[in-house]
Amino acid sequence: MWNAKRNCKMELRKIKYEDLPVRVDWMNNPIIYNTMHYSIPITLENTQNWFAKNVDNLHRSDVTFCESMCNGGGASQWAALHR
Repeated sequence: MWNAKRNCKMELRKIKYEDLPVRVDWMNNPIIYNTMHYSIPITLENTQNWFAKNVDNLHRSDVTFCESMCNGGGASQWAALHR
């Protein structure tokens, strides 16, 4: 999907270990956690443990949206999502 306002392409990909700090920040945002069913605060250590247990689980699809090719280059994580 192309974001014309920011001149960026949005991509959906599997979450990676290096995405976890952004995921923790996102999940600790009151706008996000008020709509979810988990206890706060979310910690990086607990998220790393969750990731290690689930990274090879074929019954899950944990993904993130990323912006790429923004204004000529670079990539930034937009939001970490899970199903």
